[in-house]
Amino acid sequence: MKPFLAVLLSLLVPGLSAQVDRSGDRLKFVVIVTRHGVRSPTWTQARLREYSTAPWPDFGVAPGLLTPHGRDLMTAMGVYYREWLAGEGLLANSGCADSAKAYVHADNAQRTMETAKALAESLYPGCGVMAHAMP
Repeated sequence: MKPFLAVLLSLLVPGLSAQVDRSGDRLKFVVIVTRHGVRSPTWTQARLREYSTAPWPDFGVAPGLLTPHGRDLMTAMGVYYREWLAGEGLLANSGCADSAKAYVHADNAQRTMETAKALAESLYPGCGVMAHAMP
């Protein structure tokens, strides 16, 4: 039997794999690695027009920057993680008491720093969690 098929069968057929008791397991920490949110094209509108007969949309920001839509999506991601981690008992359901547990770091590009800020603000709304970056 090919290894892939054996693994697939062990996942689908109960009893083919050893049962593991996970009742005492507890999530202790989470590391989230993500790329920046949706950014505008890195080229100018004039350069983009050289390669397209249709006009490019206006992203509302300078080339290569995080778009408002990108910020909204990263905020939604932060809200999702907040709810998930609260459900796992890793974060309090409300308040700022455990906000010191979070550390958010980005490189120094605007799009990644703004992405980090959106995540920090949505993980701990109103708690002043900082997004850290090198100068």
